[in-house]
Amino acid sequence: IEVPLAAGRTLVAQVWLAQVGRAPLLMLDSDVEQNAGYEREVTDRLYGGGTDHRLEQEVLLGMGGVRAIRAYCQITGTPPPTVFHTNEGHAGFLGLERIREYMQTGDDFDTALERSRAGTIFTTHTPVPAGIDRFPRELIVHQFAGFEDLPIDRVLALGAEDYASGDPSMFNMAVLCFRLAQRANGVSQLHG
Repeated sequence: IEVPLAAGRTLVAQVWLAQVGRAPLLMLDSDVEQNAGYEREVTDRLYGGGTDHRLEQEVLLGMGGVRAIRAYCQITGTPPPTVFHTNEGHAGFLGLERIREYMQTGDDFDTALERSRAGTIFTTHTPVPAGIDRFPRELIVHQFAGFEDLPIDRVLALGAEDYASGDPSMFNMAVLCFRLAQRANGVSQLHG
């Protein structure tokens, strides 16, 4: 699968399939010949690297994850999912990919957002500042500048920390996920 990155770059990922009981597990690997040196390292480690590295991982996980599922369903004849689950904010950009898909079929942004939300659930595990990915807004603008069909002002608004203690210069992945999900929960009563 391929996902666009900032500055007109494209990230290619190999999709590996592992059968876990009756469930297929799709894994994305950027260490492929089509990628330049830096892009090959996007999937080299978890929770490491700089902010750019982390953002590219999350673009691949979210947007690339939807594309991998679509490819898997097409190849295997498996019915496509109607509900997507975002576990923490790491895959939050899957909502943007689904909005993009709906817009490509003729929906305006607001309709696409509502259709995407209707089939999205968000679970948070660590609702504390250290457990939530946040990116400078300028980095989000730079990353999504090549997505002409996603209005950048609307993307920024979805992840905006526009609450009393929020930082208006940051894009918050948990906030994005709450705004993109019809339902949200926590893994415990305390976190819920």
